[in-house]
Amino acid sequence: MRAIKLNIPEDDMKKLDELVEAKFYPNRSEAIRFAIHDITKPPPRVDHIDKLLELCVKWNKREVEGDKAMYEIYKLFWSFGLKQKWNQSMKSLQKEKSS
Repeated sequence: MRAIKLNIPEDDMKKLDELVEAKFYPNRSEAIRFAIHDITKPPPRVDHIDKLLELCVKWNKREVEGDKAMYEIYKLFWSFGLKQKWNQSMKSLQKEKSS
């Protein structure tokens, strides 16, 4: 890995620190690496998006059980390379439920 110097606006640095304090990322460097990784990935393939939409429709019509649907959605997130986004969403949902 190479070290680089970044100039970040104070407001953005505060937001970054909040994410680290909330345990979404272990430290600032990891958060920035995740952000760079996310923006440099190729976009999701259309067939993956179609599968996700199809699964959402089936779940909405109750043609597939909630747990099975969540597992399939989870696999699609992984195939999109969005593991970190999934984890953030789940943490956010857990916080909402506990409030």
